[in-house]
Amino acid sequence: MLCERCKHNQATMHYTEVINGKVTEYHLCEKCAREEKLSAEFTDFDIFNMFSPKKEKNETGLICESCKTTLPEFKKTGIAGCSKCYETFASVIESMLLRTQGTSKHIMPEETKKEETTDEKIAKLQLSLKKAIEAEEYEKAAKIRDEIRTLKEEA
Repeated sequence: MLCERCKHNQATMHYTEVINGKVTEYHLCEKCAREEKLSAEFTDFDIFNMFSPKKEKNETGLICESCKTTLPEFKKTGIAGCSKCYETFASVIESMLLRTQGTSKHIMPEETKKEETTDEKIAKLQLSLKKAIEAEEYEKAAKIRDEIRTLKEEA
């Protein structure tokens, strides 16, 4: 495949860019990739350093006492040598997650949350109906009864 930019040399750099769901592919030779400042970015690609601020002097000396994995090794490979690495490098991992995701806690994306089934909705409503009747809230109970009836008819 020829370089899309110069149309003379063989394309050796294949770059895919995704912006707002739009995928654009570039196929460039080494010279054109260097001119576009793409080749230098990816020669020693390190995902952890990509999001990290400048290294602090005390961070580089971290070593997992259990498996002897060093912080630079962990950052370069992204692979923890053992379960103790997560404790040893916790501050680094947490700061990276905060910068990249805005939180260090896992939050389930809305589209992957399990949607309640009709039977589950009816069961919840029946429990609410029972409580409303026990509390002698008859108007509320009537509304819940109607909701249950509508759900059963739709099913």
